[in-house]
Amino acid sequence: MHHVNIYLNIIGAKINNTKAKYYFNQINTSNIEEPTLYKIFYAKKNKKSEAEEAFWALSREEQAEVIWLIERMITLGPRIFNNPRNIKWKLKGFNYGEIKTAQSRFFFFRVIKDNLIFFGYDHKDQDSLGIARYKQLDNKRKEYEREFKREKNKP
Repeated sequence: MHHVNIYLNIIGAKINNTKAKYYFNQINTSNIEEPTLYKIFYAKKNKKSEAEEAFWALSREEQAEVIWLIERMITLGPRIFNNPRNIKWKLKGFNYGEIKTAQSRFFFFRVIKDNLIFFGYDHKDQDSLGIARYKQLDNKRKEYEREFKREKNKP
């Protein structure tokens, strides 16, 4: 029994010390006729993306709405396309923004230079998700931002 506990402790330590792998998959925008200001990425941790999985789970109508908003964002930018009902380029007190669809679906993004990185998703029937959830998302944003900058600075 003693050997089993030691073995499990060693295995547990190895599992807990495995480093997460981050990926940033660029979304193809070649079908957009107008020049784009941003490249778009889904942030992934260990091959999973909260934003991407949520997007593909939406109905076709909801997907079309999100695509329409994102197309306006990447072709017009925040100075021209400022739609506070649907898009907040920067949330008050945080360094990230959100897209809110008519169905109260929230997609969270961070702009880093000319890159638009989608890192989170939530659904709620109210206008706000609550400060605790926004702080949780901010921690996720910091994690992805750090890894994105590290990846872009690789030789």
